[in-house]
Amino acid sequence: PERLSLELVEAATLAEEAVAAALSGVERPERWTIERAVVAERVRADRVQMRQALRNLIANALQAQPEGGRVRVELAREGDEHVLAVLDDGPGI
Repeated sequence: PERLSLELVEAATLAEEAVAAALSGVERPERWTIERAVVAERVRADRVQMRQALRNLIANALQAQPEGGRVRVELAREGDEHVLAVLDDGPGI
């Protein structure tokens, strides 16, 4: 595994970059409504790896709903931890 390059990252910017990356190259992105619920201001993370992980989760949510639907990206703080969630209206596994 690569060594982590931890830094304080703006959570809203991280979410926007991941959404943009997930939608790039997607045909007819208007089929999805992507909600952002970013409550945390900053997170201590490896920006590149966290953005990639979040992008992958969002891309999976889009693929789970090939005809379109809703995707919700949440970044929040719960006590001493940050919680990241990507929710969709797909059929589940």
